[in-house]
Amino acid sequence: MIDLSLLEPIFSVLRPDAAIFRHTGNVKERIGSASNTSCPRNIHVCRDGIYLALSGSIQGGS
Repeated sequence: MIDLSLLEPIFSVLRPDAAIFRHTGNVKERIGSASNTSCPRNIHVCRDGIYLALSGSIQGGS
């Protein structure tokens, strides 16, 4: 038996959006597969019609 609250996992999916809505009433605008917090991250259509998905969400260290 695993006794786990389902509250913590859903908050990790929603990130701070649920708390922002609760306090401000503002709903975050949809951005599709893009991301406001990491770059590059999106799906792009190439010239030949093939889709290319990029996701580089970890900063490199020096």
